[in-house]
Amino acid sequence: MELGTAFVMGILLGGLYGLVALGLSLIFGVVREMNLAHGDFVVLGSYFAYTIVTACGIDPILSLALGVPVFLVIGYVLQRFLLNYACRISHDTVLLVTFGISVVLQNVFPHYMGSAIPKFDDSLHPLRVGLWAVSHSSPLFIGFFSSRSLHDGFVPFP
Repeated sequence: MELGTAFVMGILLGGLYGLVALGLSLIFGVVREMNLAHGDFVVLGSYFAYTIVTACGIDPILSLALGVPVFLVIGYVLQRFLLNYACRISHDTVLLVTFGISVVLQNVFPHYMGSAIPKFDDSLHPLRVGLWAVSHSSPLFIGFFSSRSLHDGFVPFP
């Protein structure tokens, strides 16, 4: 891999990690509870999108139209019926419940999806940035720029 491509991909992957961290800090800031299963739900959403893309043959970005409402309902049901009940007991109970959900999901993923990392060919690449033609997954570009715009929307200006 060329040095320029590696640099661009490292910046983009950092933006994607920033998007996940923004979601975690938003949950902690609003609900005031730590969700230890947050990353596992990100992986579950990725597996859901992969399943939709391979089963229906649609574009990966269009899988968001189905995935986002499904996971909004899952998140609402989880918060309303499980985490709110656990919060009434104690804040430590919420940590234990979300840790338990994390352990269950981490053991269910390899059973149903296999241990190999699933890959699919996205229709959005190669993407040209300046002088470099980045021939890797351009959803990283979308993740980076959405992370940046969401961060700018949540952080007040000085």
